[in-house]
Amino acid sequence: MLLSLLEIKVDTLADGMEQAYRTLEHISRLVPERDGDDPEDAIDGLAEQEDLVGKVRLCLMDGQRDLKFLYRQRSFLPDQRPLPYR
Repeated sequence: MLLSLLEIKVDTLADGMEQAYRTLEHISRLVPERDGDDPEDAIDGLAEQEDLVGKVRLCLMDGQRDLKFLYRQRSFLPDQRPLPYR
């Protein structure tokens, strides 16, 4: 059950990261085109996405620590064992 929850967490975070990159791509096209948008709006958008990406990264690192702990405790069934960490 814990592995299923971690999988859902990673999937949700991946979706958030994909959305952040789509938004960043959109902002990066607006700046050179100068579509009349205020440059401060673009900077605000970049800052928001950077904050989101940082939070997603921290959540993924928490999940990695969780998995490492479980791996050390030998809490996995043989078919659930993750690949060794580098």
